[in-house]
Amino acid sequence: MKRKEIVYLIILVIVMALAAILHAGRMQGVSRSGFAMDTFVDVSYRAPAAEAAALGDSVFALIARYEQQLSCFKEQGEVWQINHCDDETVAVSDDIIALLKQSAPLYAATAGAYDVTVGRASELWDFSTPSLPNPEELKQALAFVGFSRISFSDSTLTRPVGMHLNFGSIAKGYIIDQGVAYLQRHGAKDILINAGGDIGMVGKKQPIRIGIQNPRSDRGELVGVLNLANGAVVTSGDYERFFMLDEVRYHHILDARTAMPSRDAISVTVIAPTAVEADAFSTALFLMHPEDAIAYVNTLPTVEAMIFFEKDGDVQSLASSGMKKFLEK
Repeated sequence: MKRKEIVYLIILVIVMALAAILHAGRMQGVSRSGFAMDTFVDVSYRAPAAEAAALGDSVFALIARYEQQLSCFKEQGEVWQINHCDDETVAVSDDIIALLKQSAPLYAATAGAYDVTVGRASELWDFSTPSLPNPEELKQALAFVGFSRISFSDSTLTRPVGMHLNFGSIAKGYIIDQGVAYLQRHGAKDILINAGGDIGMVGKKQPIRIGIQNPRSDRGELVGVLNLANGAVVTSGDYERFFMLDEVRYHHILDARTAMPSRDAISVTVIAPTAVEADAFSTALFLMHPEDAIAYVNTLPTVEAMIFFEKDGDVQSLASSGMKKFLEK
């Protein structure tokens, strides 16, 4: 090979190497959708092109693993195993401890209405059919409810045998946060995860518009629009899972003290730094009288809320002091 040809070959190799490096470093936008946590999940982000597509597969696999772990209905998942263990004290993961720590202050703030130990009672409800649980069975199940009866350390949980945990009010938000954190660790930016309207996001250059569903109208009719670039938004409403019986709405947001649907609010939208906070607060505030709930939120520097309730046949609303800065005029 002539010297000139060797030089050209070297130059070609260098150019190809530089092109490969530039391609690997280029940020590629990805949007993925799938079904998980009993809802449609949309994930979008920008990541280095070399691993952008694979990250989508990985984050949905992570969501599936957490769903298996934290669902009280999936046999052999951690929560299911805790609920069906005959030992009073059980070893638990960091994830379970994190959820218990997040739940504890809300149990106190709601005087026991928000309680992740409500599992035995909540399992008696079937919202796919218009029928009420047996009152005697509900009474028996309530004997196993009470967050004040548990204790936990960094790695163990002690509770009465027969008590069932149900993290349905908080697990989805926790899983969203884990998905966002996973994408961040792998170099992704401009991240958004939307799990059936429960939204976590980070690094958005421009605020996105998030609609607030009218709780007493057809799907898609909005009563407000939020503009948010970072953080989380979650709405809890009595219109998602419910049935009507004798003109009474029975929905899935239960007051743990009675194991009956709460009657104070009809919809609560919460903005918080993390999805796990927004998820838990949206349920806890739903279980409080609206005025008490807003007063409570106004003591929290990083949480905002908007609560809809019925009064004299009309839908009315209250909002925390900082909510208006997110509401589109």
